Amino acid sequence: MKEITAEGTTYLYFARGDALPDAAVLGRSILGFTYKLTDFMRAELEQSEDVRLALILWRGPQLLPAGAVYFLYYLYWTDGTDLSALDEKVRRGTFTDADFAGAIKTEEQVTTCFQCGWKGHTLRFAVADIYQDNLSLYAQKHALAGQHYQPCPSCAGDLRQPIVKIYPN
Repeated sequence: MKEITAEGTTYLYFARGDALPDAAVLGRSILGFTYKLTDFMRAELEQSEDVRLALILWRGPQLLPAGAVYFLYYLYWTDGTDLSALDEKVRRGTFTDADFAGAIKTEEQVTTCFQCGWKGHTLRFAVADIYQDNLSLYAQKHALAGQHYQPCPSCAGDLRQPIVKIYPN
Protein backbone atom coordinates (compact mmCIF):
# COMPACT_ATOMS: atom_id res chain seq x y z
CA MET A 1 0.00 0.00 0.00
CA LYS A 2 1.23 3.45 -0.85
CA GLU A 3 -0.30 6.88 -0.43
CA ILE A 4 -0.33 8.62 -3.80
CA THR A 5 -1.87 11.66 -5.42
CA ALA A 6 -3.06 11.18 -8.99
CA GLU A 7 -5.28 13.57 -10.94
CA GLY A 8 -5.41 15.78 -7.85
CA THR A 9 -6.94 13.01 -5.71
CA THR A 10 -5.10 11.39 -2.80
CA TYR A 11 -5.52 7.62 -2.38
CA LEU A 12 -4.13 4.75 -0.41
CA TYR A 13 -3.35 2.62 -3.47
CA PHE A 14 -3.06 -1.15 -3.14
CA ALA A 15 -0.94 -2.82 -5.82
CA ARG A 16 -1.53 -6.49 -6.56
CA GLY A 17 0.17 -8.51 -3.85
CA ASP A 18 -0.05 -5.78 -1.19
CA ALA A 19 -1.55 -6.83 2.13
CA LEU A 20 -5.21 -5.82 2.05
CA PRO A 21 -6.71 -3.85 4.95
CA ASP A 22 -8.58 -5.68 7.67
CA ALA A 23 -12.11 -5.17 8.93
CA ALA A 24 -10.95 -2.88 11.76
CA VAL A 25 -10.01 -0.25 9.18
CA LEU A 26 -12.96 -0.75 6.85
CA GLY A 27 -15.84 -1.84 9.07
CA ARG A 28 -16.78 1.61 10.31
CA SER A 29 -20.11 3.09 9.43
CA ILE A 30 -20.09 6.50 7.78
CA LEU A 31 -23.41 8.30 8.03
CA GLY A 32 -25.23 4.99 7.72
CA PHE A 33 -23.04 3.42 5.02
CA THR A 34 -20.70 0.57 5.93
CA TYR A 35 -17.71 -0.02 3.70
CA LYS A 36 -16.50 -3.61 3.57
CA LEU A 37 -13.98 -5.49 1.50
CA THR A 38 -15.96 -8.62 0.62
CA ASP A 39 -14.45 -12.07 0.28
CA PHE A 40 -15.46 -11.98 -3.40
CA MET A 41 -13.42 -8.82 -4.04
CA ARG A 42 -10.47 -10.03 -1.95
CA ALA A 43 -10.22 -13.00 -4.32
CA GLU A 44 -10.72 -10.83 -7.42
CA LEU A 45 -8.02 -8.35 -6.39
CA GLU A 46 -5.45 -11.15 -6.21
CA GLN A 47 -5.76 -11.73 -9.97
CA SER A 48 -7.31 -8.58 -11.42
CA GLU A 49 -5.90 -7.02 -14.58
CA ASP A 50 -8.22 -3.98 -14.53
CA VAL A 51 -9.09 -3.19 -10.87
CA ARG A 52 -7.15 -1.97 -7.84
CA LEU A 53 -8.30 -1.16 -4.32
CA ALA A 54 -8.11 2.48 -3.26
CA LEU A 55 -9.01 4.01 0.09
CA ILE A 56 -9.75 7.67 0.54
CA LEU A 57 -9.57 9.34 3.95
CA TRP A 58 -12.81 11.02 5.00
CA ARG A 59 -12.16 14.71 5.58
CA GLY A 60 -15.71 15.80 6.27
CA PRO A 61 -17.29 17.19 9.43
CA GLN A 62 -16.22 15.51 12.64
CA LEU A 63 -19.64 13.89 13.18
CA LEU A 64 -18.05 10.49 12.98
CA PRO A 65 -16.46 8.02 15.41
CA ALA A 66 -12.96 8.88 16.58
CA GLY A 67 -10.11 7.75 14.37
CA ALA A 68 -9.48 7.66 10.66
CA VAL A 69 -12.38 6.63 8.46
CA TYR A 70 -11.81 5.61 4.85
CA PHE A 71 -14.07 5.37 1.84
CA LEU A 72 -13.46 2.11 0.00
CA TYR A 73 -13.39 2.23 -3.79
CA TYR A 74 -12.19 0.02 -6.59
CA LEU A 75 -10.35 1.90 -9.29
CA TYR A 76 -11.48 0.32 -12.57
CA TRP A 77 -9.41 1.03 -15.68
CA THR A 78 -11.50 1.36 -18.81
CA ASP A 79 -8.60 1.76 -21.24
CA GLY A 80 -6.50 -1.41 -20.98
CA THR A 81 -3.73 0.13 -18.86
CA ASP A 82 -1.15 -2.49 -17.85
CA LEU A 83 -1.75 -2.49 -14.10
CA SER A 84 1.27 -4.68 -13.33
CA ALA A 85 3.46 -1.99 -14.91
CA LEU A 86 1.49 0.71 -13.09
CA ASP A 87 1.98 -1.11 -9.77
CA GLU A 88 5.74 -0.90 -10.36
CA LYS A 89 5.50 2.79 -11.24
CA VAL A 90 3.56 3.42 -8.02
CA ARG A 91 6.14 1.52 -5.97
CA ARG A 92 8.94 3.60 -7.58
CA GLY A 93 6.99 6.86 -7.45
CA THR A 94 7.25 7.34 -11.24
CA PHE A 95 3.54 7.25 -12.16
CA THR A 96 1.83 10.26 -13.72
CA ASP A 97 -1.73 11.53 -13.93
CA ALA A 98 -1.92 10.01 -17.43
CA ASP A 99 -1.61 6.54 -15.85
CA PHE A 100 -4.91 7.19 -14.04
CA ALA A 101 -6.81 8.93 -16.86
CA GLY A 102 -8.71 5.74 -17.74
CA ALA A 103 -9.56 4.88 -14.12
CA ILE A 104 -12.92 5.49 -12.50
CA LYS A 105 -13.97 4.99 -8.90
CA THR A 106 -16.42 2.15 -8.47
CA GLU A 107 -18.19 0.23 -5.74
CA GLU A 108 -18.78 -3.52 -5.73
CA GLN A 109 -22.28 -4.85 -5.30
CA VAL A 110 -24.53 -7.75 -6.18
CA THR A 111 -26.84 -6.44 -8.90
CA THR A 112 -30.24 -7.86 -9.88
CA CYS A 113 -31.92 -7.36 -13.24
CA PHE A 114 -35.53 -6.33 -12.66
CA GLN A 115 -36.52 -7.65 -16.09
CA CYS A 116 -35.24 -11.24 -16.03
CA GLY A 117 -34.04 -11.82 -12.46
CA TRP A 118 -30.34 -12.30 -13.32
CA LYS A 119 -28.12 -11.65 -10.30
CA GLY A 120 -24.35 -11.23 -10.16
CA HIS A 121 -21.33 -9.34 -8.83
CA THR A 122 -20.72 -6.01 -10.52
CA LEU A 123 -18.82 -2.76 -10.23
CA ARG A 124 -21.00 0.35 -10.18
CA PHE A 125 -19.71 3.83 -10.95
CA ALA A 126 -19.56 5.71 -7.65
CA VAL A 127 -22.18 8.31 -8.58
CA ALA A 128 -22.35 9.97 -5.17
CA ASP A 129 -18.61 10.55 -4.96
CA ILE A 130 -17.39 14.08 -5.51
CA TYR A 131 -13.63 13.45 -5.83
CA GLN A 132 -13.16 15.57 -2.73
CA ASP A 133 -9.59 16.63 -3.58
CA ASN A 134 -10.45 17.56 -7.19
CA LEU A 135 -14.10 18.52 -7.55
CA SER A 136 -13.84 19.28 -11.26
CA LEU A 137 -12.77 15.70 -12.01
CA TYR A 138 -16.20 14.23 -11.29
CA ALA A 139 -17.80 15.42 -14.54
CA GLN A 140 -14.92 13.99 -16.59
CA LYS A 141 -15.09 10.61 -14.82
CA HIS A 142 -18.88 10.51 -15.06
CA ALA A 143 -18.63 10.98 -18.84
CA LEU A 144 -15.95 8.27 -19.06
CA ALA A 145 -18.08 5.84 -17.04
CA GLY A 146 -21.10 6.56 -19.25
CA GLN A 147 -19.21 5.18 -22.25
CA HIS A 148 -18.87 1.81 -20.46
CA TYR A 149 -22.30 1.15 -18.92
CA GLN A 150 -23.20 -2.53 -19.23
CA PRO A 151 -26.60 -4.12 -19.94
CA CYS A 152 -27.83 -7.29 -18.27
CA PRO A 153 -25.72 -10.22 -19.50
CA SER A 154 -28.79 -12.47 -19.57
CA CYS A 155 -31.48 -10.41 -21.32
CA ALA A 156 -29.54 -7.29 -22.47
CA GLY A 157 -32.00 -5.17 -20.50
CA ASP A 158 -31.20 -1.94 -18.68
CA LEU A 159 -29.81 -2.65 -15.19
CA ARG A 160 -31.06 0.80 -14.04
CA GLN A 161 -27.66 1.58 -12.52
CA PRO A 162 -24.31 2.75 -13.88
CA ILE A 163 -22.75 -0.73 -14.02
CA VAL A 164 -19.33 -0.64 -15.69
CA LYS A 165 -18.10 -4.19 -15.05
CA ILE A 166 -19.95 -7.48 -14.70
CA TYR A 167 -18.10 -10.45 -13.25
CA PRO A 168 -18.85 -13.87 -14.74
CA ASN A 169 -21.05 -16.06 -12.55
